[in-house]
Amino acid sequence: MAYQLAFDLENNATQIYLTKVAAALPTGSETLQVKYDKVKSILSGKETIKLQLEFLCKNNHTDMLILKNSKVESSLGKSSKQPPCRPVRTYAYFFFLLLPNC
Repeated sequence: MAYQLAFDLENNATQIYLTKVAAALPTGSETLQVKYDKVKSILSGKETIKLQLEFLCKNNHTDMLILKNSKVESSLGKSSKQPPCRPVRTYAYFFFLLLPNC
């Protein structure tokens, strides 16, 4: 339940408040310290980012051949006839280059 509360706080609270909450967590035994470190990780946003990237990688059904062909086409200047599509294709290509582990 503490983890869910930490996720809710991370999603809705200000950064200043999250920093104060993380700083107020007590230190304890080794077992408790592991749990407190997990809560601090959630409050910092690291766990949310990790879960979002995991979701994006798992649900990535992109046809990389289409993106590669779009890149080649745009580098040859053929896509200049369709200017509204070019930024979208370029963005999609570079976004999925950032996720090489998918």
